[in-house]
Amino acid sequence: ANPNPDFGPLTADQKRLVAKIAAKSHGIDISGENIEIYPGRGAQITANSLILYEDTFKSRSELVAAIGHEIEMHLEIHIKKRGGSYGEPADKEQHHLDEAEAFQYNLDNAQRFNNSDDEIAHFKKARDGHAERAKAEAKKKEQK
Repeated sequence: ANPNPDFGPLTADQKRLVAKIAAKSHGIDISGENIEIYPGRGAQITANSLILYEDTFKSRSELVAAIGHEIEMHLEIHIKKRGGSYGEPADKEQHHLDEAEAFQYNLDNAQRFNNSDDEIAHFKKARDGHAERAKAEAKKKEQK
């Protein structure tokens, strides 16, 4: 059996259900989240919703990694534990540090979510890119 199936064409309601089931199977509870589906790729947590973009449903591993990234890192750590805000923080350095940390979370959980080599390479590139942008923002602050 393919451990990482393509879900095929699904309605928005089916995608919401698939997201809840896939997340729960990996120990992430999103049963209380309002899930919105939009065109594009990735995920985002807002004060009112968990936004999942349609292309994130290409594989179970990508879907669950995106949900974990938003719920277990941004919501539980950056917002609830550290008092961050929803949306991109005004402090661009902190935004990039948070994203680098969240993509490291994805790397640390790649086996848990059964991520592909391509997905892992994307996580590394995203982590490193955000780390570099954080350094650049820190330099800008020093120059002020």
